[in-house]
Amino acid sequence: MGIDYNIARFLFYAARKGCSFERTATIGRQCLYLTADDLTHLLHSFGYGPEKQVGHRLLKEGDGYAEPLFDILKTKTLRSSACRPMKVRQTYANSIVQSTPR
Repeated sequence: MGIDYNIARFLFYAARKGCSFERTATIGRQCLYLTADDLTHLLHSFGYGPEKQVGHRLLKEGDGYAEPLFDILKTKTLRSSACRPMKVRQTYANSIVQSTPR
């Protein structure tokens, strides 16, 4: 699961229109499926800073995951859930879901 170019564009558009991402939940930890150049282009087109290599920096900071993108969207609480048969386990954004021994 992850955020591609169109989903990122939708999120930035929603934020511009007043949508709050202050408390956000995702289904699983989200990867970023867009290039650093595409991310930089999106950020610039929605007015998020003049830094030329911002996309590269965000992909590196998040190790390919979307937490830095949610920081830009002013997310204060980010939770993800991993679903398993008959069980739902809650994790925080910086946690890695571990397999439970059976």
